[in-house]
Amino acid sequence: MAETGAVAPSLPAVLLIAARAFLDEAERRRGAPESWVNARFDVLRSFVLLAAMIRYDEPYEPFRVLGLESLIRHRNHHKVLRRELARAAELYATLEVTPEPDVAEVLRQRR
Repeated sequence: MAETGAVAPSLPAVLLIAARAFLDEAERRRGAPESWVNARFDVLRSFVLLAAMIRYDEPYEPFRVLGLESLIRHRNHHKVLRRELARAAELYATLEVTPEPDVAEVLRQRR
């Protein structure tokens, strides 16, 4: 959350920062046997769900906020959650980055 009086950057501005960081990593990995970029284009969805799991204590609220109520009704939300959190965890591992404590806690709980 932004501090009182501070103006948070717009969503497009933050997404552009993330896109540039993604592009930087793709350039570093150019020539790798597997296309690093194609295998990780969907990681934004994983991180949005991860952020929602950190923000909300109630386990169904992230799905409701993101308009994914049908997953709850059809009992598919656990499968989706496991897949998306595994994708986020894999990115941390691939980049050899240690997740922040709140992130690590969510990743541990959802195995």
